[in-house]
Amino acid sequence: MALPFCWPFFGSGQSWQLVFLPIGAVKKFYYEYRKLIRGGIKKISNMANKIKVRIRLVIIKNGQLLAYYDSIDDYYFYIGGKLEFGETIEECWKREVKEELGEEVEFTFKKILYIRDFILKKDGEHSLELFILGDINKFEEINGRPDPEFDGKKWPIWLDINNLPANLYPKQLSKKILEDYQNGFPQTGEYIGPIE
Repeated sequence: MALPFCWPFFGSGQSWQLVFLPIGAVKKFYYEYRKLIRGGIKKISNMANKIKVRIRLVIIKNGQLLAYYDSIDDYYFYIGGKLEFGETIEECWKREVKEELGEEVEFTFKKILYIRDFILKKDGEHSLELFILGDINKFEEINGRPDPEFDGKKWPIWLDINNLPANLYPKQLSKKILEDYQNGFPQTGEYIGPIE
């Protein structure tokens, strides 16, 4: 015995095609589909509760702090990104520097300055951020270099350390960075909590 079964058909336009399948095939499809859906929902649910680790690079040269500018939303942020599964912190900063500043740019690690909680519960975002002090082998050449990943709408920019913009995130870190810079960054691995 065969049952009518609607099957999605993707051709020139999306439509549904009616096919007749044996009962056994329909049952097997139903149970496999149900397992797939339940597994997918569980996986999505687990992903939503994962804590990400991000690195943020604090690079200061000639009294200038290197940041990234987002022209779409008009704000600055520290260079860096998410640690990928199986990746070391060093591998992460090397990859992020190449992606955001160019293949020829090399980052020299000095120390981990700050540990920050970044939590936006309403958006399902929970990250632990490591702010890492270091240096790079380039200066003026990278200023304003458009990032092709974002259609040139984001770019690195050197900012005067003594006059950091109000829209540099996290906002509350600007004053602390300036004070610590003037004192030679005396602390290592300081927990700064969930500052804005």
